Amino acid sequence: MFTLSPFGQNAYTNGQLPADPFVLDAGKSVRLRYGLYIHDGDTAAGKVGAAYEQFLKAVDEV
Repeated sequence: MFTLSPFGQNAYTNGQLPADPFVLDAGKSVRLRYGLYIHDGDTAAGKVGAAYEQFLKAVDEV
């Protein structure tokens, strides 16, 4: 799961890493980008890695 979450590392690593909340200072902003990729088959057949790389490139261009 790729998301900004106050539970993040702690919840997704069974407590092996501490929670690392994101704090936004007053007057500042943050831009969050999300993508959803639906595919047939397993991750190899669905070329998930390539799709993720394409998403990263598209986000960098904006």
